Amino acid sequence: MYLNIIIGMSSLPAAKDELRAAIASIIDEDDGMKLFSADFTLERYLIANKLDVSKSLSGIKETAKWRQSAIIPGFVCELCRMKPGSHCFISLGLDAGGSTLIYGCPARASEGGEVEATMAHCVNTLEKQWGEVTGPSPPQDWVWMVDFRGFGVSHALQARLGMSFASIFRSHFPERLKSIILLNPPILFKALVAAIGAVADARTLAKLKVVVAPDHELCEKLKSEFGVNDPEVLAWLNTAFSTPPTPGSLPPLPKHLEHLQV
Repeated sequence: MYLNIIIGMSSLPAAKDELRAAIASIIDEDDGMKLFSADFTLERYLIANKLDVSKSLSGIKETAKWRQSAIIPGFVCELCRMKPGSHCFISLGLDAGGSTLIYGCPARASEGGEVEATMAHCVNTLEKQWGEVTGPSPPQDWVWMVDFRGFGVSHALQARLGMSFASIFRSHFPERLKSIILLNPPILFKALVAAIGAVADARTLAKLKVVVAPDHELCEKLKSEFGVNDPEVLAWLNTAFSTPPTPGSLPPLPKHLEHLQV
């Protein structure tokens, strides 16, 4: 198995050149393809498709088409504007490794069952942070912290939402996910994992990281084990972990993160 990995990775440069040439040949016909010529993007699709250039090109074409309606410049979540707390998918800047950091809590989202609206909020939140956080090494992947305080049967039964997450991120954001940190998940979460496992691959499932600790110790674990090191973010999380898990109950965000929200 290790030898196969080495051989596969040694073939990546050639596969990348072939995929880049294939994209270049159709860019004039489809300007949306220009977005997919970066090395990192080519590598993501090739790794997700086991270096199959044809499948990678097909996936890129599908994503380019999907983005035309799914990614909206200047997107504002109307549900959250009219009713704060409708969704809970919050940008918290970057972790120590330069990955986009997201906080989510199902119990804090009053409209979590609205799959299309929830997905629109999530994908445009990520797109906004990847596009607006600048510097020598802009973020390429993301870490999702899922707070399970208040998680109940109604959340565990949202299988359609879980399957939609898995399908969209597998198809249109391949190899973007660094890890999902599950904060004190209950037994009920097993039902949701089973639903996600029906469409997620083994690589994605391996990125699930479980953290079990008293609420007052969670921030220390996030700092020492997962590189969450912004003092203002840690203070915000510490307050969130001690706040009842109901929609609209989160504390105000640090000022430097407000512009990353949708």
